[in-house]
Amino acid sequence: MNKQEFKFYLPNGDVGTIEDVPALLEGDRIVREEQLEAFYNSIESEEREWRNNELLATDWCFSPDATIEKELLAGSSRLEQILEYRQQVKAYNMRDEPRPVRPDWLK
Repeated sequence: MNKQEFKFYLPNGDVGTIEDVPALLEGDRIVREEQLEAFYNSIESEEREWRNNELLATDWCFSPDATIEKELLAGSSRLEQILEYRQQVKAYNMRDEPRPVRPDWLK
């Protein structure tokens, strides 16, 4: 049984084969890498702002008299969940991971 040849469309609309890949890569590799880096930098800026806002939005939970749904957070399992969430937010790899999700009850 013979393998089927891999084909794809080239930027000019022609059908290309695996032999066309090196020429395509050499022609625009640097431009694509620069564009990708610029994209990542813009996304990281937005994600860094989101991260900082998430941390600020949960700072109130550490007040000794902080409550949610009439329950004191200090010493509760909910406070542990907030601590875990904040740790995930701080460790969040903006390029390779989805955003951490807040505990359902903290929406």
